Amino acid sequence: MKKLVIAAIFTVACAGTAFAAAFPNPFYVAIDRSTGRCVMMQFMGAGGPGSRYHVMGTYGSMRSAHRAMTHMAGCH
Repeated sequence: MKKLVIAAIFTVACAGTAFAAAFPNPFYVAIDRSTGRCVMMQFMGAGGPGSRYHVMGTYGSMRSAHRAMTHMAGCH
């Protein structure tokens, strides 16, 4: 019985890690409306009309988000 519980915990842990890797969090490039500076973030809040940030784009990796920031007109 003890071996079965340990095997079940191990299986759930491995499956959870694989499931999380299948859905990576995107990176957002946004302009902070209060300061006018560009920021890159991985987690975005509500982002509605009253939000502090204006999202300029969504990217799959940090490298592509940084690359996009260098070419955005609002980020200079």
